[in-house]
Amino acid sequence: MPTRTVNQGFTTFLQRLTPTFGESTAAQSHRASIKACLESNFGMTHFFQTGSFGNGTSISRHSDVDVLP
Repeated sequence: MPTRTVNQGFTTFLQRLTPTFGESTAAQSHRASIKACLESNFGMTHFFQTGSFGNGTSISRHSDVDVLP
């Protein structure tokens, strides 16, 4: 195994934790579909995203979309 610095190891670790473009796109699409459904079926006028995807702390393969109407 090649030797790495702490900085290189942390960079690799962070890359593994960060959601992929596909995961982020899927979360945005899911959020949009939930919002559209609530607007059309229940007349919702306010929609707030919170949680890990709402504040940029999402973890690849382990985060979901949290929203409050």
